[in-house]
Amino acid sequence: FSISRHNEYQVLHAIEPLNLGPKPIFVHEQGLLVEWIDGITLTKDGIELEELLPIAATIHQYHSSSIPVVPFSYISRIDHYWLELEGKYVGSEFETLYKQWRSEPSVEQIPLALCHFDLGCYNLVRGEQGVKVIDW
Repeated sequence: FSISRHNEYQVLHAIEPLNLGPKPIFVHEQGLLVEWIDGITLTKDGIELEELLPIAATIHQYHSSSIPVVPFSYISRIDHYWLELEGKYVGSEFETLYKQWRSEPSVEQIPLALCHFDLGCYNLVRGEQGVKVIDW
């Protein structure tokens, strides 16, 4: 999903008042330094749905239009992965699948929302200040 530590820095800086993740400290072309979150990485059994839902809702309700990052483009990602195959599957059932995925879904325009894209338990840390989301 074209990881950008600069984008991650921008997101972490923007959501800092929400106290959802680590504070960004420094971004460089070779990486991102964030505050250490002391705690334990959660497992599936380590968090109840009732605790996870408010975290996910807070993330998705954040007005992401103020964050200076390029919005996610489903079509661009599909095209990127297809082009990475360097024409190996042209004319095959995979090209048919690519064309199908590229044209779907056809949904009406919805407001922008902040998305984590990898909100698995391994990116949740429980510490003294509650559950924090890492690896944006």
